[in-house]
Amino acid sequence: MDNARFHSVGLDQLGMPTTNDKITLRRHSISQLDTYDVTAYELDGIERECLDVGQDFHFTSNTLSIGVSFLIALVLTTIESPKIYACFFALVLVMGVLTLYFGIRYIRKRGATRSTIQRIRERQVGPVGDERLELRPSDLAALPVTQGGESQVVNLAVDAQDAINAPQVPAPATPNPAITSEAAASSGEQK
Repeated sequence: MDNARFHSVGLDQLGMPTTNDKITLRRHSISQLDTYDVTAYELDGIERECLDVGQDFHFTSNTLSIGVSFLIALVLTTIESPKIYACFFALVLVMGVLTLYFGIRYIRKRGATRSTIQRIRERQVGPVGDERLELRPSDLAALPVTQGGESQVVNLAVDAQDAINAPQVPAPATPNPAITSEAAASSGEQK
């Protein structure tokens, strides 16, 4: 319960009359939260796509129910007037065509929002490197930088199994020629 915080809340604050004055409330914090940058164009696109998909679904369900209702009326009742029968038949036909039209639009557009959101998620900067030897963005920032401001190229292509089984041997230190010449010069002056 190290992440949980306890707060006492008066039940009168919640609008609940009771004989007990206080209850204990536990709060669990979120340990990690991922965020994504979204452009105004993408946000407008998601809004438009959601509106279109919802509207097409509603039109599909409404035209289907109206068409089925008039079809049931045509099948179960005898309509003696040819004009009324023609009106009912025309309504069933028009509602069938509209149901197909809006249904096809709904089916085609329902994946559009998902593809836009997938594009946004693909922009996420993830780990770089081979499996089990990934570098996080914080590790990339810690790589050494040369005087010219360009990052040094580090060869990270290592077989994962070899990296796990390899003995840990420290790399031999390569002396910096500027430091060794200064040390030699200062040791010569001290003699």
